Amino acid sequence: MSQSAFFIAGDWGTSNLRLYLCERENGETRVKETRTGPGIKTADGDFEDVLFSLLGDWANVAQDAPVILSGMIGSTLGWREAPYLDCPANAANVAAGRLEFSARGRNIGIVAGLKCTNPLGLPDVMRGEELQLLGKIEVDGAVGEQLVALPGTHNKWALLADDRIEHFTTSLTGELFATLREHSVLIQGNAGAEFDEGAFTEGVRAAISARAAGALHTLFATRSRQVLGDLSADHAEAFLSGLLIGADAAGALAIYRDERSAPSPVQLIGEPALCQRYQLALDLLGVDSRASDAATLSVAGYGAVYEHWTQRNQT
Repeated sequence: MSQSAFFIAGDWGTSNLRLYLCERENGETRVKETRTGPGIKTADGDFEDVLFSLLGDWANVAQDAPVILSGMIGSTLGWREAPYLDCPANAANVAAGRLEFSARGRNIGIVAGLKCTNPLGLPDVMRGEELQLLGKIEVDGAVGEQLVALPGTHNKWALLADDRIEHFTTSLTGELFATLREHSVLIQGNAGAEFDEGAFTEGVRAAISARAAGALHTLFATRSRQVLGDLSADHAEAFLSGLLIGADAAGALAIYRDERSAPSPVQLIGEPALCQRYQLALDLLGVDSRASDAATLSVAGYGAVYEHWTQRNQT
C-alpha cells in the first residue's frame, strides 16, 4: 500500500506569498489547496504571525507537516537569512543547505538561493527561481543539457545538466522595460496600450539586425519612429518590448553558443503571455522553444526538496 505525506510549501517574494498544502505520494506532489498573503515588503516583519494566520485549519490535516519556504523570505530583508549555495546544485544540495528552525512547534525550512560565476565571468545570484528549475528536472528527469529561460523582472537564463543547475545569467529585461516605459521619452502617455504583435515583431527584427551593436543603439528608434510618423503611439510599447526581448534572447543565445552549442529547444518557464513573446522572438532567431507553467514546476521543485529533506532526516 502506498503511503502519502503532507508538507506545506511557500513562495514568499517581495510582493506576494503563495502557500501550497501539498501531498507527496509515490514520488509525485499534488496540491490540495492554495492560499495567498502579503509579501515581505508589506508583512512589516511579522512573518511568523502572517504564516500561521494563513495556515489556519490546515493543521487539522497536516499537524506535523514541515513548511518549506523559498524566495525573498530568505534574504536579508526576510524572516531569516539563508546564505546562497554554490552552483552546480541539485535538489539534494538545496535540501541539505536549507536553513531549518522551529516556530510554534512546527519545523520550518527556508531554501537557500543559488550563486555562481556566470559564463561572462561575473557573479550572479537567484533566490526563488531555483525551485522552478528543480521542478523542471523533477518533471523531465535527467535528460542531458537544457537551456532554460525564466522571463520576468530579472530574467534568468539557466543551463541544466542532468539533475543539476550548472550556472545561470541574469538579464534586467523586465525592470529595464518598466523603467523606460514609465520614466523615459520613449513612451509618452500610452503606457499600457494593447499589445500589437506586428510592432513587437518589428522590434525583435531590429534587435536581431543590430547584432553586436546591442540594445543601446536601437532603443531610441522607439522615439524617432513616432516623431517621423513611422510608428503609432499605441504601438510604441510593443515595439520597445520587441527591442528588449529580442536583444535579451539574441544575447543569451550568443553567450551559450560561445560556451558550447546551445541546447534546443529552449525551455521557457513563466507567465503565459510573456513566454509567448519570448517564443515569438526565439522563432525569429530560428530556435525552437517550449513553455511550461511556473506554478506547476515550483510545486514539483518543492516536492523534490521535501523528498531529500525527509530522506536525510531518516538516516
